[in-house]
Amino acid sequence: MSDKKKLENWRVAESRTLLSAPPFLDVRAERVVLPDGRVVEDFYQVDITLFVCIFAEVENGEIIVINQYKHGAKEVSLTFPGGHIDAGEAPLDAARRELREETGYAAARWFSLAITSSTPIRAVAGRICCWPRAAARCASPIPAISRRWTS
Repeated sequence: MSDKKKLENWRVAESRTLLSAPPFLDVRAERVVLPDGRVVEDFYQVDITLFVCIFAEVENGEIIVINQYKHGAKEVSLTFPGGHIDAGEAPLDAARRELREETGYAAARWFSLAITSSTPIRAVAGRICCWPRAAARCASPIPAISRRWTS
């Protein structure tokens, strides 16, 4: 017999939009009812556009990571290549575009790793993780981004 309790979803009793800034951001205040009956009056929910995250492996097995200014953090951050999926763009096409723009690399073999939420506590920010194998330099990357490789 397991001591684990069955996890249940919270029920949204009311939702009101506080900010709508398509296509990137929507903010709502929700009144939610927890499984035990308690009520949270103002649970702030943030919806962010779906984006791709690329775990790019070059031919020698090293992984490409980049240093790039991220305004949300207001600092240069070490991160994987990636970015927003444009309206009407397929996620794989967005991943190919972002890898080329940010690193100058391309790959013929791609694998889908997962669809995850980047900040599941307060935001719905879907992230599609892709893994291109045997990526090779094909173009010049954006100059403001520095690339690093790690094994």
